[in-house]
Order: sequence, then structure tokens, then C-alpha cells
Amino acid sequence: MPWGVTSFDPIVSAMSCSVNSMRTYPPFLLPFCIVLFAIVVLLPLGLMLAGSLWFQGLTLSSYAALANPRYLKMALNSVLIAGGVTLASLVIGTSQAFLLERIDGRWRRFFGVVYFLPLLIPPYIHAIVWTFCLGSTSAVNRCLAALFPDCVPRVNIYSIGGVIYILTIAYAPIVTLCVISGFKSLDGRLEEAGLLTSTPWAVMRKISLPLLRPHILCGGLIVGVLTIVNFEVPDLMRTRVYATEIFIQFSAFYDARKATALSLPLIGLTFGALVIVQQMMQKKPYVVITGDRRVARRLAPASGPWRLAYFLMGFWLGLSILVPLGVLLAKSLPWQNFRTVLRTSTDEILFSLILSGLSALVLMAASCTWCYLMERSRRWSRFLDLLALLPFAVPGTVLGIGLILLWNRSWTQWLYGSSLILLIAYLAHFIPFTIRIMAANIKQIDIKLEEAAYLASSSWFTTVRKILLPLLRPGLFLSFFLGFVLCFGDLAAPLLVMPPGRETVPIKIYNLLHYGADQMVAALCLVIVLIIFIAAGMLYTVYDRYGKIK
Repeated sequence: MPWGVTSFDPIVSAMSCSVNSMRTYPPFLLPFCIVLFAIVVLLPLGLMLAGSLWFQGLTLSSYAALANPRYLKMALNSVLIAGGVTLASLVIGTSQAFLLERIDGRWRRFFGVVYFLPLLIPPYIHAIVWTFCLGSTSAVNRCLAALFPDCVPRVNIYSIGGVIYILTIAYAPIVTLCVISGFKSLDGRLEEAGLLTSTPWAVMRKISLPLLRPHILCGGLIVGVLTIVNFEVPDLMRTRVYATEIFIQFSAFYDARKATALSLPLIGLTFGALVIVQQMMQKKPYVVITGDRRVARRLAPASGPWRLAYFLMGFWLGLSILVPLGVLLAKSLPWQNFRTVLRTSTDEILFSLILSGLSALVLMAASCTWCYLMERSRRWSRFLDLLALLPFAVPGTVLGIGLILLWNRSWTQWLYGSSLILLIAYLAHFIPFTIRIMAANIKQIDIKLEEAAYLASSSWFTTVRKILLPLLRPGLFLSFFLGFVLCFGDLAAPLLVMPPGRETVPIKIYNLLHYGADQMVAALCLVIVLIIFIAAGMLYTVYDRYGKIK
């Protein structure tokens, strides 16, 4: 038979099969990462569970507290707050996403930049701001008491409604981000076809909204989980919820067994919600594989009622950005307070910056490796994805309790008494967030690129350095920034595991609050916000120049 092209078909087919079945990463990488995850996350939680079941023998006495009506009432408060924040965030976040993506207005680009800024302000700073604005001794309540001396109609921010309001301000942009992500994956021809026979409002209601339903529900569930595990805002608002009771049981009564028993239903509930989110988003595409997809044009101009919608959006962003900055600045005056803060808190600020930067680097590397294994190890992909959800469902205070029980021993004081314990706490607490960012980026990289590079170089490390890392630059930049923001503003995890002689800026703020040093607190909060905003600006500049894939 003459040597033609077809004579090479079996060889090409065999090479293709060998490449597709080839494992491009080192065999030790997967077990190493699973063991490391078990030590950082699973072992502390497992030790808590074992301690709650064993006290001079097997016992369930700690779990009898779950039937206490007092704890059931706190659980009801938590569910009520989570439901209220989720509902309000869905309405506000979805409306903002529609305005930014489908309504053409003069201010659309400006709002598209600033709508996420409330996410950069830690929730407890939002709580501190509104206690200054609407607390029992605030100027607003003093004016109301002067105008209506008989009935004294005061605004009570220390309530369930106050917690819902503050957490909605902090978390509503999450829904906006999720819905905008859904808009980016829609084929604009569907909406344009609807516009031929219907009004923009009907197209939004009958076409866009059903297609975006998974993204909307995903954002709502994420907000609900973050709300129900948050303890800082209810604590500052003097509202007893389930998460604060777990913290009190350990910090005030030193009862780790009871704190563990109370935390298990909370972890189970939040983990179940996150599994639902994963199931909803599992089959959603991250890239467009067709070449004729068209981005939708704006459905309507910003005139008439849409102009009013932009006005309401500007009012909401003013409440969530301008009011916090203005209140903190006014409360910090005179300017000498900033000089005092910088003189007395320089060590804490530098320590927080260095620790947050190092933790962000570790989070970036760990999440990149974990997501790579999720995508490339087909057999373990589902298991790794479920494991990555678990830290998301664990409150920071519960994680702190587990780390204390695991590492507070005589032979591990070298770690527990150093800043390494904080790095471990940040890694265990925030890796689900950076994993979500990196997963979306790794899904866009075809494995054939790695396989071809591996055949050429026979080195996985060369493939990573020359192929993967350049393609993953956007995700690496964003995951580093998110890790830095989360670590720099975190209060929950360091509150229990802070090593002696060290203090982060959030911990110093929390301690100053108990001494009534409101001016110092406001000045430090403003310093935190300004540092995060400056970091965001620097990241945007560096990302625009070096982070994009050319």
C-alpha cells in the first residue's frame, strides 16, 4: 500500500489517545494537597467534634443544649436576619445589574466602577459607622428627642432591622457581581429578538430574568451563608444570634464542647446551601465556544422611569460609600487624632500589611494549585470541589476554636505563639473565596495546550512556568487582591488566635470600642478603608498594564 496520509492515521490516533490519557502534573501533588488541607481545615474541626463526643467516656450531654428554647430563639433570629438580608440584596443587587448592563445612561460607566466599593469596606466598619449615625446618643436621636420630648421617637439601630440594613449594604454588591457575570454569558440575540415584539420591561421579565435565575439564586445563597455565619455585626449591634452565642460559649465560659455542639447545625445548614449553589452553577459555561455570539445592545435609554432608577442607585451608593467615609472623617476630627493614631498604631498597621500580603500570596498559590487539580484530576474533581466548600460554611470563630484545640500544646508553641497561626487561620478561612476566582480562570485553559508543551519539554514545571502562569495572570492578580482585602479587614479569626504581643488593626479597633475611644476608632477605621482603596487602585493600575492577557 502506498504511503499516504491515511497510513499515519493509526499512529496519530495512538498519539492522541496517549496525550489525552497523560497525567501532566506530578503524582505527589494531589496527595500532598489533600493532606495539607486535612491538617489546616479538617483536623481542627475533627478534633472539636471528637472532644464534644468524649468526656470521661462517650457522651452526648453537650448536645442537649440544642433543645434549649433560648438557643432556638437565637437560631430563629439568625434565620430571620439571613432571610431579610438575602431578600433585600436580591432586589437591590439584581436591579443594579440590570441598570449597569442593559440600560444606557450617561452615568452607567461611573456606576459600573463604584458599585463594588461597599464590598471593600469590612462589614463591622459599616456597623461602627451606623452606630455613630443612629446610636442612642447620636445627633439624629438627640434632635428627635428635642423635637418630640413627650414620645421620644428614637431610631433603634441596635435591633434585627439594623443588622439587616447594615449587612445588606455590605453584601448586596455580591448579587450584582453574580448577575453581571450571568449577563456576560447571555447571547444578545435572544433579547434583541424579544424587542421586535415586546417592550424592554417585558423582555427583561420574560427573557433575561429566567435565563439569569441560576446566577441570581447563586448570589442570594452566597449572601445568606455569609450573613448567617457573621458574628461581628450582630455583636456590635447588641443582637444575640446563633453565631455570637458560639463565640460567647468559648470566650466567656471556656466551654469548647458546648460551642462545638452549637456550631454543628450551623455548619450543616450553610454547607448544604453551598452544595446547592455548586449544583446550580456546575453546568454553567465559563467560556463561549461559538463564534457568532453577539453581545446585547442596551434594552432602553436612561429616560423616564429609568432615570429615576439611576437616581435611586446613586442614593443607595451614597449611603454605602459616601456616608461611611463622611461619618468616619467627621468623627475623627480634629486632625491631631490622625497623628495620634499613626504614632500609636504604626506597628499594628505595618504588621497587618505584611501579614495580609504574605497570606494573600499563600492563598493565591494554594488556590491556584487546588483549582488546577480540580480541573485536571477527573476522578477527584467532585471530591476536591466539595472539600473546597467546607471552610466557606465554617464561621471564623468556630475555626479559631478548632485551631486553639489543635495547636495550643506544649510541643507546638513555636507555631501557636507566632504569627504563623494567623497565616494558617487566614488560609483556612478565606481559601474558598480565592478558589472561586481561580476556578473560573483555569476552566478557560484547554488541557491540550499543557499536553503539547509537556510533549515538547517533558517537564511539568516548565509547562507551568511558560504556559499556565502567563494565561492565569488575571486570576492570580484578582485572587491576590481579594485575599489581601479579606485578611487585612478580618476580625473573626484573629480574635481568638492572636499571638501574645501582636495585634492587627481590626483587633485594636475592637479593643478600643470597649474603652469608648470613638475618635480613635473612627480614625483607625478610616485608615483601613483608605489602605484598601489605595490597594485597589494600585491593583487596577498594575492589572491594566501587566495582568491582562495580550
